[in-house]
Amino acid sequence: MMLLALAAAGVALGVPSASGGVDSPTVTATLADDPSTPITVGEPVRYLTTLVDNGPATINHVQVALPLPAGMSVVSAVTSAGTCTTHTGEADCSIGTLNAGQSAQVSVVARTSQTGTFSVTASWSSDNDQNDPHDYSATTSTTVVERTRDDVNGYIPPSGGTLTTDPGTGATSSNPQVTTATVPATQDGTPAELAESDAAGPSDACGPSATCFGQISTITIGHTFSPGTPLRFVFVLDKSEIPPGTKIAKIPMFHDGIAVPNCSGPAGTASPDPCVLSRGKLKNLGDVQIVVLSSTNGRWRP
Repeated sequence: MMLLALAAAGVALGVPSASGGVDSPTVTATLADDPSTPITVGEPVRYLTTLVDNGPATINHVQVALPLPAGMSVVSAVTSAGTCTTHTGEADCSIGTLNAGQSAQVSVVARTSQTGTFSVTASWSSDNDQNDPHDYSATTSTTVVERTRDDVNGYIPPSGGTLTTDPGTGATSSNPQVTTATVPATQDGTPAELAESDAAGPSDACGPSATCFGQISTITIGHTFSPGTPLRFVFVLDKSEIPPGTKIAKIPMFHDGIAVPNCSGPAGTASPDPCVLSRGKLKNLGDVQIVVLSSTNGRWRP
């Protein structure tokens, strides 16, 4: 997944200097942001920068600096080799030596706090066996947009995390459904997007001959999970959305037009996959909360 992401990144090619001779290395620097689509303000973004020594010579004292523009702050920086130090607005990493054919990769997670389009540059430096200094850089552009009540997009770090469309008010008559996704820990982290939309009609994303009444929640998470370590989705429906006479325990949930059964396996497991873990009313609100366990993305509708 990471190599595919880098295909759209900014690329800079280091050209040997005249003093370096024929043994000077050719070096490629790349930088990509993740997610590459507009990010919701307040959510994290990940920058992945890579330096490749294409040979024929070794490069030494390899370093990279990733300063962030105003409106972003560093959360973490991880390198495949060497060490990193972080400040509020910059990550600096010392890699060391790269032999011909080797590469180094640095992942920087940043928190967004302002909207706009931001240019971010990774600046690499090194010298070769003749002590000739070389600089390489790669630039990418990140767009950060205002939060809306029906769409949120951001990066979930490797430790896992939660993404929600809840603007802080919960479900209301003007925003009758909010979606929350809790994403387990992953090796590399993952982009995630939650979007809610009105259905085209009662049968849209609903099972055959079934009656659906809620909005459609479209969940896109860039990672594969297992039923044993599933995603946890919470759908909160405003009481104004619930048809009169509806029995809470009987509210159906559909995934890509297929009815989702209740969970019947071990606790915390999506068994069957996906499955409804619980349905219930929220205290003092009258709103309904439905919790689902799933290994998959898709379109969900009550």
